[in-house]
Amino acid sequence: MPSYVCKGAKLKCSMGDTQSDLNVIHPSDSVSLLGEPMANIMDYKPMMNIMPFGKCQSLANPTVAAATAACFGRLQPMPCVPNITSPWSVGKLDVSVKGHPALLDDCKLFCAYAGVIEITTDGQATPGTVTTGATGIGEEPSDRLRKQIKAVEAYWMDNESDEKHYEIFPNHEVTLYIQTENYTEGETFTLEFLDDESQKFRDSRYKQKVSGTVDASGMVSVKNFKIEYEN
Repeated sequence: MPSYVCKGAKLKCSMGDTQSDLNVIHPSDSVSLLGEPMANIMDYKPMMNIMPFGKCQSLANPTVAAATAACFGRLQPMPCVPNITSPWSVGKLDVSVKGHPALLDDCKLFCAYAGVIEITTDGQATPGTVTTGATGIGEEPSDRLRKQIKAVEAYWMDNESDEKHYEIFPNHEVTLYIQTENYTEGETFTLEFLDDESQKFRDSRYKQKVSGTVDASGMVSVKNFKIEYEN
């Protein structure tokens, strides 16, 4: 199941020799879900969103072609300078992030120098934590090997419509829904909220946490939730 992509996602290019990080710049006073700002398909600008991938080895790159010709045909990789002119393909068309389709981890970008850019990790570095009681002593091997529960989607809905919303505004009471994977029915899932501008939440903290019980479908629902800032 494709997951939503956030700032810090790892990217690779078929013509580069190193990975790079996705940068997401969305000026806003709202709070992004899943810890980091969510990306959309317009987050493709070279040197702003897409950083270099080490050295390029594509002969479609004029600098590589020139260096290779100077070495009598021996391939000479040269520093990568991404040349991308069109958005990610194709995104989540029915989910809007800052007015454009949300970026999913199965989307791709195409560099003019024949490179195909893919997402290797979605950037959800701290999607949440599981609180299931004590661990360690007496822990079963199957428990240790089980993949960590992870949030793949988080959104809220109001009482006026069935539309999903992916940004939440201060002091707006909503019902929050968190879809998880690698879950066990009945366990507790905790999600952390971080503010884009490092503002303090209530009780002078930089994080606000919310917890709920995972149901049989992997969904956590939290009623009457709202973001509250320090006065």
